[in-house]
Amino acid sequence: MAKPSEKVAKPDELKRIGDYVKTGGERLDGEKVDIDSILGDDIILKDFVFVESTKFATEEKKTSEFAIIQFARPEAKDKVLTTSCGGAVVVRALKEMPKNYLPVVIRITRVKSTKGTGRYYNIE
Repeated sequence: MAKPSEKVAKPDELKRIGDYVKTGGERLDGEKVDIDSILGDDIILKDFVFVESTKFATEEKKTSEFAIIQFARPEAKDKVLTTSCGGAVVVRALKEMPKNYLPVVIRITRVKSTKGTGRYYNIE
């Protein structure tokens, strides 16, 4: 509950989820986990979908695309999990993968960029 001195946004002043993400598209079942909790681990990729968002838009690019990834851990194949990743390398690799190859074992890692000081998500 807001304190009397705090300003509370009125419903018409708040942004809606549709302002950031195209809603109503395909969604994947599974318990959501943070991508950092699976970095470097082998996982069984079961399915994936792509979602566009304006949250990380730039002047050149009005929307950004990220993947929602449905997977299981090899030691718990029946427990379905999901995570999301907006890394361009991961999104591009998943777009190139025919879904009839699924399920397949993958590993998501963070790699130091050779063209700067940053890091990016990779899929292998």
